[in-house]
Amino acid sequence: MAFLRGMWRVLVGIKDAVGILLLLFFFVGLWSVLHKRAPLALPDGAALVLDLDGSVVDQPSSESPFAFASGQGGSRPRQIAVRDLIRAVDRARTDSHIKLIVLDLDTFIGAGQANLQSLAGALAGFRKAGKPVYAYATAYTDSSYYLAAQADKAWVNPLGGVLLTGPGGTNVYFKKALDKLDVDVNVFRVGTYKSAVEPFLRSDASPEAKAAEQALVDSLWGSYVADIRAVRPATDVNAVLSNLPARIKAADGDLAKQAVASGLVDRIGTSTDFGRGIAGIVGHGTDKREGAYNGISFARYLTATDDRPSGDAVGGVTDTMPRSLAIAAATDRAAPTSPLAGSSTATRNVPDTPGPKPLAMRS
Repeated sequence: MAFLRGMWRVLVGIKDAVGILLLLFFFVGLWSVLHKRAPLALPDGAALVLDLDGSVVDQPSSESPFAFASGQGGSRPRQIAVRDLIRAVDRARTDSHIKLIVLDLDTFIGAGQANLQSLAGALAGFRKAGKPVYAYATAYTDSSYYLAAQADKAWVNPLGGVLLTGPGGTNVYFKKALDKLDVDVNVFRVGTYKSAVEPFLRSDASPEAKAAEQALVDSLWGSYVADIRAVRPATDVNAVLSNLPARIKAADGDLAKQAVASGLVDRIGTSTDFGRGIAGIVGHGTDKREGAYNGISFARYLTATDDRPSGDAVGGVTDTMPRSLAIAAATDRAAPTSPLAGSSTATRNVPDTPGPKPLAMRS
């Protein structure tokens, strides 16, 4: 009897092991089927579409789990890693499948000036290769117009225009509110330009704080205007803005016509008109809808060319980055979607350019 009981336990164990192995094979197969992707074919003579739906950042940040728990997950605007865009543009520069670039800026929220300069550098390299860049938006703001200015042809909707405000903003000061609440604030500080605590001590900015902020704004705006002038020599942004009311009046209140007359943009048309113009160069492709053209988004392009979106990748170095930005930066491992990814830093060789080599460290 003891022998039979032992044999029974062995048979039950074998049965359980076989069942577990079958379940394991089943789930592995299911995972493989769900994650298997058919290879994307690159269209010939197509447009690479930089559909900037959201903001361009150094490193996309992850959403808090509490946001998903509260039902707010996914409501944050999309964030696009600037190095994904640069990688796509640099690769398309020598890719015979890509004939031109389309900048779709209709839903572009914005980017820091350094990231704009990086992307502009990549677009300049693309144009030097003899391939054109076209831009379209219903209306342009500071960031979107900076990129549109890099295009060979910038289109604007008949109901739109170019609305530039420049850098700047306002601060909130709590001094009067704190006085009403009888709250005392004691601060020990050394130095003239120490304005971080001024909102608690004053009802307005000190002359020193105003001078420091104005110097920063002037520097940013001067760089912005100079970059526009470098790619559009006939366009004087300061002159346009200084005489804007008269220019709008001369265009009968039409902001789009005023933008063309001022040299800010080149063409006026709807998105359908723009699509027809692009289709005249690259064809319609498989999509025969009115205004459609033969194009591929930068995300699909990176996937089709076996590249990995750098939102989950190690930081890279390109020769299109401006010297004012991080030129050599890398983390020691694949970085998750967080502004603080990686536990140590490493450096890479920078392009051989004259002058001191700037270095950026990303922790």
